[in-house]
Amino acid sequence: MVKLIGGIGLSTVNIYDQIAAGDSVGSGCAHVHGIAEEAYLGLKGRGAIDLHDLKDGYRRVLITEGTFVQFPPWTMHRAVNLDMSQVLVIMGEDGLPEAGDMRIYFGEETDRDEQQYQHWAGKVSSREEALARRDKSSAAHSDLLRLWETDRNAYTARLEAFFECHRRHIASSPELNKFLHQGLSQESYCRVGMWQYEDPNRHYGLCGVRNPVDHLKAC
Repeated sequence: MVKLIGGIGLSTVNIYDQIAAGDSVGSGCAHVHGIAEEAYLGLKGRGAIDLHDLKDGYRRVLITEGTFVQFPPWTMHRAVNLDMSQVLVIMGEDGLPEAGDMRIYFGEETDRDEQQYQHWAGKVSSREEALARRDKSSAAHSDLLRLWETDRNAYTARLEAFFECHRRHIASSPELNKFLHQGLSQESYCRVGMWQYEDPNRHYGLCGVRNPVDHLKAC
């Protein structure tokens, strides 16, 4: 894995513009990280990010060209495409999401059934599979927003239960626990190198079609 300054990970992402049934905008999957920090920088178009946490609840932040939004761990988030949105995603602690510091929100029923969760959260290899996963998450996110509008106590309880699922996962993961105790290793420090931006076209990610910075050219 390429090592970037500060141990961050970078990806350019075209947020999915396909609209899930019952939703009004294109979007990615709602998900949370328990260790890694994250930020979005608007590159093109017009989008937003839906944020949920236990302190402030729900809010939507608009993202246009040049907008920078960052948020800490334990903030559930969902990328939104309002008009051809493309963003640069900046991940703290590069590699941790791939090591398991990520849980997708599929709703209460799926959180209670780990086998069902693994079915929906597994790796995808096509746009159709990625959008089916996103549609499942979108339906659950819509239900969560209805709780926000009608019953704030139930909303908070549902969010806390979702976070608790990921806390249990982190506690059971030797790799994630090692990072919690040791932080970034010396190998995470950056080396001299360059990367040329290209339009995302390589991977179907949680939020859209992404092009990760996974190699550097010598310079």
